[in-house]
Amino acid sequence: PALDARAFKLALAELKLRLLTSESSHHQFTRYGNAWGDKAAELERAALQVYEERPQSLSRVISVTHYLHHDLHALAKAIEILFLAERDKVLDSAGRERLVNYLQLAERYAESIPLLEGVIERDPYAIAYRAQLLVAYHRAKRPQQMQESLAAIEKHFHAAGRWNEQNIVTLADACNECELIEQAAGYWDEAISLHQRARPRGAGRDEELSGLYKKVARARSELGQTKPAIDAALAAVVSSGAGFEQQTDARSVLDEVLSQAKDLEDYLAQWDEETAKSGQDSPLLRRAIGQCFQERGDYARAITQLRHAARLQPEDKQIRESLIDCYAASEQPEAEIKELIALANIDRHDATIYERLMGRMANRSTDLVLAGQASRWDAEAERAATSIVEAAPSEAETHASLAKIRENQARWDEAIVQWEQVAGLRALEPSGLLGLAGAQIRGKHFDAARETLKKLRAAKWPERFNTVDNERMNLERQLPK
Repeated sequence: PALDARAFKLALAELKLRLLTSESSHHQFTRYGNAWGDKAAELERAALQVYEERPQSLSRVISVTHYLHHDLHALAKAIEILFLAERDKVLDSAGRERLVNYLQLAERYAESIPLLEGVIERDPYAIAYRAQLLVAYHRAKRPQQMQESLAAIEKHFHAAGRWNEQNIVTLADACNECELIEQAAGYWDEAISLHQRARPRGAGRDEELSGLYKKVARARSELGQTKPAIDAALAAVVSSGAGFEQQTDARSVLDEVLSQAKDLEDYLAQWDEETAKSGQDSPLLRRAIGQCFQERGDYARAITQLRHAARLQPEDKQIRESLIDCYAASEQPEAEIKELIALANIDRHDATIYERLMGRMANRSTDLVLAGQASRWDAEAERAATSIVEAAPSEAETHASLAKIRENQARWDEAIVQWEQVAGLRALEPSGLLGLAGAQIRGKHFDAARETLKKLRAAKWPERFNTVDNERMNLERQLPK
């Protein structure tokens, strides 16, 4: 606190220097809300002093209004200065664009209209300004002017031979913002046709094209046009980039379209007819529809679609995972176990799958015994347990997984064998010896446990294993005196 006044003097001097030199990015030291949360009025006064020294300087107007808006959040004051600069013919086209943007940020759309009309008069091919004007008419509740402006844009750009993909997309985005969804979808479709025409056939993935398809999919979905919406969403997935994020984003649009479809059953019936005739199906679509029904809790329909998908793409883990969840939710244990086995065959190195399979088989065996039936799952459960190690015999994780299963079964001698394997494969880590000592104590092999704990005590473990001494002492306390 004793330094605040002196430090703030430095901050004001630094602020004035930066505004005078028209630096666009201001230092944290001069930004309201970081160091000077209670000094907004003084910072604003300092900025206005810099402006008032030379109000006819465009660079100073831009620098000061940028600071007022971005750093002080004084948008109204920034707009006032820009209006004064426009009145005094100080602003250039970039300055007017800034004023328009600030007005629309403040939702003062009606005030932005004359400015935009003037800019367009000077530059009739500035599609970005025309798009802003459409939005301004819409927000200012002037629908007739909006429609007239849209018709004028089409006529003007067609006549001048400037009806190209970029201009069409800009116009489509503006129509979408103006809630002219049908027009927006039509323009995006037109842009897609031009985009595809400009690229050679079989050009591969195209993130820009995928983005256009995503926009069409959402628009058609909002209009209740299920088939064209799904077709566009599928095209977005097919054309999206190979990266995980691009694929995930495109698939999320497909999921969104399906979840919003009110006539999904009708669409599905039509799709089944088409695939029966053509012999061509889509595992991607079947999986997405199945997962959509799964989210709705309609497990019977979900299973039907997911089984279709699994036949078309048997190695897809996500399809199997969804089927397992559906069978579990609809209490079909035998089908669930079969899918777990199929999943284990796809990824034989994932020990968690075998653990799930083993646990589910053991539960099923108990269910049958309680029902007075002979269990046929004991051998299968045991087979699932041993498969954990068979899948990856040289990996410590698989032996640790089987060891934990044996511990849950209180089969301590067999757990000990597996922990010995872990300790051998991971000699530079204490986890194997800790697991081994624990199993030896529970299996009442106390002398062997003392030897294992002696090894743990004698070894020098890396610093990251900083809990090993506490774990070892805990185990030592469990030994009989």
